[in-house]
Amino acid sequence: MWGTASARFWWPVRDSLCGLSYCVRIFHLIVCGWLFVVPCTAQVAGTLFDAVGKVLLNDYCDVAFRRGQLPRLLAEYRPKAQAAQTSMDERDVVRQLLAQVPASHLALYSKATAARLEAEITGEPVNTLGCVLTQVGDRYFADSVYDGGPAALAGLRRGDEVIAIDGLVVKASPRLDWRSDDARSAGFSSHELLVQSGDRVSLRVNFDSGCRDVAVVAAPFSGFLSSKFGARSFAIGGQRALLLHLWFVYHGLSSSLLSYCVAANPGCRSLLLDLRGRGGSALECAPLLATLKAMKNRGVSIVALIDHRTRSAKEIIAYELRRSGIATLVGECTAGAMLPATLVPVGADAVLMYPALRAGNYCKAIEGHGVLPQHEVADPFPGRPGFDPVLEKGIEVLQATRVAN
Repeated sequence: MWGTASARFWWPVRDSLCGLSYCVRIFHLIVCGWLFVVPCTAQVAGTLFDAVGKVLLNDYCDVAFRRGQLPRLLAEYRPKAQAAQTSMDERDVVRQLLAQVPASHLALYSKATAARLEAEITGEPVNTLGCVLTQVGDRYFADSVYDGGPAALAGLRRGDEVIAIDGLVVKASPRLDWRSDDARSAGFSSHELLVQSGDRVSLRVNFDSGCRDVAVVAAPFSGFLSSKFGARSFAIGGQRALLLHLWFVYHGLSSSLLSYCVAANPGCRSLLLDLRGRGGSALECAPLLATLKAMKNRGVSIVALIDHRTRSAKEIIAYELRRSGIATLVGECTAGAMLPATLVPVGADAVLMYPALRAGNYCKAIEGHGVLPQHEVADPFPGRPGFDPVLEKGIEVLQATRVAN
């Protein structure tokens, strides 16, 4: 799917729109840039490391760093990569290297994870259980559980501890994909689960009432479908409010999705917009913000939920919602991950995400800083399964906003 000599990129709606986004078939940069393709090489110890190093030396956005500190870091970590006994060991060394580079959007993905992210941005269903597993210490917990997805339908909740997959401890399961979080992420790691449609996966879950096996049948699903069919209205202060979780900022779809959900839930005078989680297409920010501004002008009260995983395109939206007064932000400070990301193959199964550019007003305002909420609420993970303190606070603030208006 990657090709060997092609690149696709789209221009932003305006120069200041920068962040992580992807093209329809490969991935696109937010501002003028190219997707460089590195030929796949055999998995000899040190080969992956050298491929990653070559890309960073040639194209990492901080010229002073790549000419000064980067060569010294490569020299320090290369012997560890060459001494790696397994491909997993070498990937760990690569992640250690990337964690020393002072920027967001640095990660080593499997091709499966990269392809899934591409599909999610464009709203295409993929074979999935409808959740990921987040590792905290030596334990694994269900996370990003899609409303209406296979895992949710089987009774899994965010924060439920998964102790085995198909009878194997989680770490030993062949279904556990590589890490999908940034190299600089501290204290946790996120993993996709590898499945085909129709796979019946047995998850051993440690519920409050004790451990039991939960059968989850993989099926084509997506964050977009979860957003669309999971949107719902609820009563608040004698009126109706709409809850919409944008799992991603879907390219060319988010604004129309919001309009669809509003039309499907008539009479809602308030909107609770959940922006927690990964980013999406920055090219969709302008039309989505225009739709939200029009709702605000019609007297709709808007509260947006954010957390430490809210990044890139969602940070643009959160920043503008707060700056313009369109919405009140509730939750945690966002990730501060605004550098435009490039993704390139660096081996038979590996894809490197890295920032090739440092440009745009949003990058200057948000990168490394994040966007602060007006109402700060901690959301410790795993916490209590099924309990959502950020959502509870958002409803409280929305009700107070309706009363004030």
